[in-house]
This record gives sequence, structure tokens and C-alpha cells, in this order.
Amino acid sequence: MINSDDRSFRLKLWAWSSGITTLLLIWFVVRQYFTPEFFVLDGYAQVLVLGLFALVHLAIVVSGFIKQGRRTGRGLMLPGLFLALGLATVWSIGRLEHKRESVPTVLSAYFDGDINGVGLDLRTDGTYRAVDASVLGGPTFYGTYRLAGDTIELMDEQFRLDDEVWRYGKHMVVDGDSIRFLSGPSGWSPVMRVTEDRRR
Repeated sequence: MINSDDRSFRLKLWAWSSGITTLLLIWFVVRQYFTPEFFVLDGYAQVLVLGLFALVHLAIVVSGFIKQGRRTGRGLMLPGLFLALGLATVWSIGRLEHKRESVPTVLSAYFDGDINGVGLDLRTDGTYRAVDASVLGGPTFYGTYRLAGDTIELMDEQFRLDDEVWRYGKHMVVDGDSIRFLSGPSGWSPVMRVTEDRRR
């Protein structure tokens, strides 16, 4: 009876620990894709979440081999499904991220301030990538744009999981080797220097 209870507890522990770490991994990669930002500790967070996911599933497999029984195969099915779901999510989001980041740029500009930086990449597929970064990090925005001569209009912003907004104007103009904002909050408005221009 004790062995049966121990086995039942072990199978439940496998399922719960596998499910929780898989949901944590899925939440992490989906949030990073739909709420992109730069943060100085991003690398450590990725290692922590992926490492925890891998460690838990490795421990489940090792435990299953060490303490084999009649119900072991059935007990490993749910953790196996969670493992496959987690890996499939990482692979799918990774492909989407690669596709989003590998689009060639038409026009790139950047402002490098004392403690913050503002960047803009207009891409060949009609989308933009805008960065509003500080010393520790900051949000990245994606959306569509309209380019008419030297006038740029940032249009629809892609879906985000948080309420961060682009703080600067959506209208700007290319003025030689710089880009000036034509609309936006009163006060400070950075002038970005053009780092790449393939419009011609």
C-alpha cells in the first residue's frame, strides 16, 4: 500500500512539475515575442527559465528509469506531452522571431543620448522596428509605416501584451543625414542620425 501511494505521489509530482515549468516557459517566450524589449538581465532570465524546464524534465526521465514499474510508462505520457508542447512553442516562436528580425531595412536611424537611445528601422516589407531604450533597457515597438518622399508616418502598431506606447511622434521627416519628429509631446524631441539609407 505504501509503495502504491509513493508511486501515485511520484506520478502526480511528475505531471505537476512538468506542467508548471512548461506553462512558465510558454508564458516567457510568448511574452518576449509579443512584448519585445531589451533588458540587461534578459540573458540570465532565458538561461533560468530554459534551464529549469530542462532540469525538471531530465529529472523526470531519470526518475522514471531508476524506479520503473507497471505504471511508469503511463506516468511519463503527460510529462512527455508537456515536454513536446514546450519545445514546439519555443521552436515556433523562434521561427516567428527570426522571420521578424531578418527583414532587410530601407532606412535606419538612431539617437544616442546620455542615458537613453531612440532607434528606428524601416523595413522592406512595410513594417518598422522602433526602440526606446535606457541604460537598463526599454521597449521595442513593431508596426506598419508609410513613406512618401522624405516624410515618414508610423501607422498601425502590432499587438502588445502590455500598455507601453511609443513616446515620440508618429510623423517625422528625413532631413539630410538626420530624422526630425514633426509631432509628439512638447519639450524634448530627439533628432536621430541616419545610419543607413537604401531608398534609392
